[in-house]
Amino acid sequence: MPNMQSLSDKVIFENFKDNFERALQELYRRYYSKLLAVALNRLENQEDAEECVQDVMFNLFKQRYTLVLQTESLSYYLVKAVMNRSLRMMAQHHRRRTYSTDYSPELHTDITPERQIIFREFHEQIENSINDLPSQCQLVFRMNKDYGLSAKEISMKLAISENTVNSHLKKAKKLIRKNLDITLPILLHLLYFMCH
Repeated sequence: MPNMQSLSDKVIFENFKDNFERALQELYRRYYSKLLAVALNRLENQEDAEECVQDVMFNLFKQRYTLVLQTESLSYYLVKAVMNRSLRMMAQHHRRRTYSTDYSPELHTDITPERQIIFREFHEQIENSINDLPSQCQLVFRMNKDYGLSAKEISMKLAISENTVNSHLKKAKKLIRKNLDITLPILLHLLYFMCH
C-alpha cells in the first residue's frame, strides 16, 4: 500500500477494514486538531473535548465493517459525529447536575415518594422531548436553556445567523410543548391517584 499521506480520504476509508491501524493513525494526523477544536468550542473543557474525539474515532473503528458514507465526505461525517457526541455529553452533564440537586432527598423532604416519581417522570419526558429534536435544533436549545447563552452568543459559537438561532428555538419550544401536551395530562392523572 502506498504512503497513507498521499491517499485521499475516500481511499483510506475504503481500505479501513484491511489496514485499520495505519488508516486510523492517518485520520488522527489529518483531523484530530480540527475535531478537538469543534468539541472544545461546544464543551469548553479540554478533557471532555479529548474524550469526545476519542469516542468518535473509536466508534468509527467499531463500525468499520458496516459504515457506509453516502454523498458526504469523511471530513463532514467526522465533524458531524463530534458535534452529535458533544451534544450528548452536554445532555449527560446536565442530567447529572439535575439529578444530583433537583432530586436529592435532602432537598425534597416535604415531597412524598410518589410525587418524586411523578416529577422524575415529567423531567424525563422533557428530556426525551429535547433528545427527539433535530441535532442542530437540540444543540441550540440546550445552549440557550442549559447554559443560558443568548441568541447572539449561540450564533457566534456555531457560526450561524441570529435569525437561524431564533428559528431553532421557536421550533424546539413548539415541538416540546406539543409532546408535553400529550404526556402532561397522563402524569397529572397518575399524580392525583397516587397521592389520594
